[in-house]
Amino acid sequence: MLAVELDCYRVNWPREKGGLGAEGHFRKAWGIIWPKFEHNCWTDLIISAWCNHKYITIIGHQRASKTYTIAHCVYLDYWADPAVTLTSISTVTFEGLRLRMWSDLLKAAESKVVPDPFIIRSTTNECRVFPAEFKGMAGEKYQIHGMSISRTSDAEGRIRGGHATRRRIILDEAQDMAKAIFDALPNPMSAPDAKAVFLSNPIERVSEFGAWCEPKDGWTSVNETDLHWETKKGGVCLHLDGQQSPNIQAGFTKFPYLLTQQSIDEIITAHGKDSVQYWALVRGWFPPDGMVARVFPSSAIERGKQPMTFDFQPQQCASLDAAFEFDNCVLHLADLAMPVYGEKQYKICGKETLVFKFDASLNSEPKDYQIAHWVMVECRTRGIQPKHFIMDTTGNARGVFAILQKEWSKDVQGVDYGGAATDRNLRGDDQRKCSDIYKWYISELWFRASECVKAGILGGLDKLDPRTIEDLSIRRYELVQGTKTKLMVVEPKKEVKGRLGRSPDFGDAFVQFGELLIRLGTVPGGGRYLARQAQSKWEAQKDRAKRVNARQAEAKEFAW
Repeated sequence: MLAVELDCYRVNWPREKGGLGAEGHFRKAWGIIWPKFEHNCWTDLIISAWCNHKYITIIGHQRASKTYTIAHCVYLDYWADPAVTLTSISTVTFEGLRLRMWSDLLKAAESKVVPDPFIIRSTTNECRVFPAEFKGMAGEKYQIHGMSISRTSDAEGRIRGGHATRRRIILDEAQDMAKAIFDALPNPMSAPDAKAVFLSNPIERVSEFGAWCEPKDGWTSVNETDLHWETKKGGVCLHLDGQQSPNIQAGFTKFPYLLTQQSIDEIITAHGKDSVQYWALVRGWFPPDGMVARVFPSSAIERGKQPMTFDFQPQQCASLDAAFEFDNCVLHLADLAMPVYGEKQYKICGKETLVFKFDASLNSEPKDYQIAHWVMVECRTRGIQPKHFIMDTTGNARGVFAILQKEWSKDVQGVDYGGAATDRNLRGDDQRKCSDIYKWYISELWFRASECVKAGILGGLDKLDPRTIEDLSIRRYELVQGTKTKLMVVEPKKEVKGRLGRSPDFGDAFVQFGELLIRLGTVPGGGRYLARQAQSKWEAQKDRAKRVNARQAEAKEFAW
């Protein structure tokens, strides 16, 4: 039965001759191999496109089963005629390939109920599927093989040079692939039976991937609620809208592996509806024209201007961006909230900004020593402890940091902006690691400060130099494909300088307060606010003290 259905699918046996057409026979073969496969409206849409179109572009939200369904299509299609089929599965990184599309292909192979004649090789540097009887050149030529685009220097040539009667090319994470990869398609797609599939979460409409998604009648002919359309390049584009997910339509979690209302609510809470994340990860749609993804949106800036009160008299803390040459050497001073009964949960509220001016006279000290000695005088004058001082130690600033460690204390805090994101949690109510959210540590640093501001544990922006708000407001970010999912990356400082006209030194000094908070044991979403909710006795006693105080004076609150 399987052989008949696959052969009828291969030749597209028509209804007028007693057949079911390619799609009908493909679905029957699917049911024989995977009788327990859970179909939904998304899988049905993808299967239909696979059987009826040469070029297929799929945009959609996260957890839409895009790669999972296509992997099953690839496996079943290869089974129909492996002796003349060459299928290339490509993604940006080899590790991403193994964790995404190739992993789904292996699941398809493992869950089948009918024995197949294939050998699967899945090692640290090889991903291949081919029939057991294929040897030598046949085994190399006709197969399903996986490769990365960024790490394989000859990837473009391998796509262009692979010739077979039935040629299949699957580009996962296609939004992040270079134009040269798409330019290599015409040659292999000239095969007698060829098919190309491009999958991605949509980020940038003005891109090569965006061009393959563009509707035949232009973007004005469709909107974010449309689920499919013909494209200008002669194919079909499928749009998997998270707001129309089977779980959302059903009103309950019918398919746990698909997007749920809870997931949508979490994204909206964290980023808002006017964010790149909402459009790319929920609506599965290119963000509207003019939308700018900012690390510190206007709502966060306004939240950071609101006054902060402490339960007890605060200590002082400081953050330094030790810039040289034509940049500003910025020292932010702030109040640091005392712990409440040993909770060790803090708040930081900016107080003032100092900018150092170098002495260029012949008898002056070297710049490193000038900055270090100035910092020690200012901090000691205000009683700032070394452990409550933090500074950038990247590049030339290492010299200043070394002097402070030697002449002041080993407890001074340093921040190296280079390297990958850490495995720490960004929020106390989010168990994801920062390395699962951000590409680099600099991105983690800026977003941590933004989250602290939104949570109300970092503020005082209206008391610092106005250039601080300028720096925070202007920095943008983008989503790039990581190993498992999209990762956030703040734009390079060079681009910020180009738009700002100077280095964002005031912003850099401010975001370091977020790093100081986490080193003191405070994280947004799981810090002081949640801890105090749990301490009902403390809250009750505080409310009682307020009521007593109100009877004795006109003041309605006591706080620092």
